[in-house]
Amino acid sequence: MEGAIAARTMIDEKIKSLPVEEQDAALSEIAASVQAGMPPRENPRINKSIDSVHASGPLARAHVVIHGNCNYKQTGLLQAYTAYSLLQQPPRRAGFASACQAFGHRELLGVLRSFGLVLEPVVTVHS
Repeated sequence: MEGAIAARTMIDEKIKSLPVEEQDAALSEIAASVQAGMPPRENPRINKSIDSVHASGPLARAHVVIHGNCNYKQTGLLQAYTAYSLLQQPPRRAGFASACQAFGHRELLGVLRSFGLVLEPVVTVHS
């Protein structure tokens, strides 16, 4: 955040007084210095994930494990799916709700599986 404040101060002090053509060039130079290239792609061999959930009731308990990879791709895919879903139909639950409540856990898991970003869940039930 301090870098953003410093950049804004520099723009106000040094760039605003320049002619429009020079302002564009100076701003382009600043933008290029912030991120000069594309970020590296996620490597599925390195960027792995594991989601583990334990649940229990009065007479039974369950453990679900989902192995996946490429968390940024997962996030992007879920955002794209939710936008697509909202264009097709209203959410199942409005207001403050989890993605599973609003769009369905089976649907979200299905889209992640269809793009090869997660494996089939491993479910262990003890009753």
